[in-house]
Amino acid sequence: MRILLSIFLAAATLTGPVWAQEGVSEATAKKTEEAAKSYLAMFDEARYSEAWEKSAKRAKGVVGEAEFVETVRFARNKHGKLRGRTPKSNSFHTKLPRLPEGQYAIFDYDSRFVKTPSTNERVAMELEDGEWRLIGYFILPLPK
Repeated sequence: MRILLSIFLAAATLTGPVWAQEGVSEATAKKTEEAAKSYLAMFDEARYSEAWEKSAKRAKGVVGEAEFVETVRFARNKHGKLRGRTPKSNSFHTKLPRLPEGQYAIFDYDSRFVKTPSTNERVAMELEDGEWRLIGYFILPLPK
């Protein structure tokens, strides 16, 4: 579990304004946001194996399916059922710490769960073979 959470720490520290980075077109931004929402839907519906299968090769090369499923299931169970989610910020990058140059997107949401009513939910994506794929997912409780 610790491995998955430490793999993408670089992504966990980023925030940014809406669609401002790297000259991203509105069409690309929309496509990327839809991909992020599809991963969130998989997590909301406990389709963790499917999320792993559709993740970036970089992520799958670092953490196996069983560990990924266990880690995400643990995190989601710890916070309880989702009550609501509101987009907060998103950003596009060509460089992230400890990752090679590429195309990356970070989406942050103000999310509310039954057991943790105030969190920042983060989805980190990488453009791979023309598709936006998951490289990190985090639920970060916010101070009360």
